[in-house]
Amino acid sequence: MTHQEIRTLVEKFVRAWAAEDLDALLACYDENAELVSPLLHTQRGIEAIERSHQDLFLAFSDVVADVHDIVIDVEHQKAVLVFTINATQKADFHGVAATGRRVETPSAFVFHFKNGRIVSDRRLYDYGGFLMQLGILKTRGV
Repeated sequence: MTHQEIRTLVEKFVRAWAAEDLDALLACYDENAELVSPLLHTQRGIEAIERSHQDLFLAFSDVVADVHDIVIDVEHQKAVLVFTINATQKADFHGVAATGRRVETPSAFVFHFKNGRIVSDRRLYDYGGFLMQLGILKTRGV
């Protein structure tokens, strides 16, 4: 993929995520893609990625994705999406009762591409901070 093709795919991913458009999001992934995330754990294959995002989109709404940077490595067919996700928890998620709280999660997603699709999606963010915003974990002591 060219630099512009990678950028276009990452931007499509962000738009789909913010719109909670599962079909558009899944179109970014290869059939055998792997997703690794503190929140979604390891998901292998498009069906597993679909189920994990269905649950995520049911639990969180009013998504805003504020992109800070997209770092692209054409030679290795990789990109890092640096952005902040804002969303409101509206339903239970992974055993956590709905809180109605808004969370702000600075994130970095590392994508690897093959044949015009994402084959690897590694998500990095402060999971503890995310849980604190939901009121599940108490503030860390000093």
